[in-house]
Amino acid sequence: TNMVLRTNTVDSLMIFTNKGNMYRLIVDDIPEGNNTSKGTPVRALVSMEPQEEPTIIYSIYRETDDKYIVFVTKQGYVKRTALSDYISVKKKSGIKDLNFHENDELVSVFLANQESILLLTKNGYGLRVKGSDFTPTGRVSMGIKGINLRPEDEVICALPVRDETDDLALFTKHGMGRRFALKALPIQGRNLRGNICAKGEEVVAASLVSDND
Repeated sequence: TNMVLRTNTVDSLMIFTNKGNMYRLIVDDIPEGNNTSKGTPVRALVSMEPQEEPTIIYSIYRETDDKYIVFVTKQGYVKRTALSDYISVKKKSGIKDLNFHENDELVSVFLANQESILLLTKNGYGLRVKGSDFTPTGRVSMGIKGINLRPEDEVICALPVRDETDDLALFTKHGMGRRFALKALPIQGRNLRGNICAKGEEVVAASLVSDND
């Protein structure tokens, strides 16, 4: 997984793994490098289990006003849990953060309050759902079904809608990009199929954008 995070030494990193565990790491505890150094393996900074690998790394800002952490899986399950259940975790030992269904895996993690959530699939479907449709549950729950997937389809990312004037940008496996207004994706009920956003090409990434981005 490739990712770049802008953060601060007083912030924390939440490291989510393929085993459904979460480790918390203070940014200031990461050794400082330069433009030629190889960096430090995450495994050397926290005590992971054998065969465990980091899947998603997310930054918690010290002054965040968000109350929930939202997990979305490849099979379309969504779990919303109080952020307070995670921020007291010791940085080395970690905790169980999510139980997976068979052959499922984590694709998106983000902080939120009551924002609507946009679920996007590999085959180009998009479903926008109220965040409040996902009742907060405990740390080790599996979550509930957010989108009804066609056979061979899977969720590739989920986005919290914080600004209704943003547009959705989609990017495909063959390098094509498309941008359109969020009004094309009205809020619908949970566990529906959603609307087709890209037809005939595999979607690999998406972002909410504005003209100033």
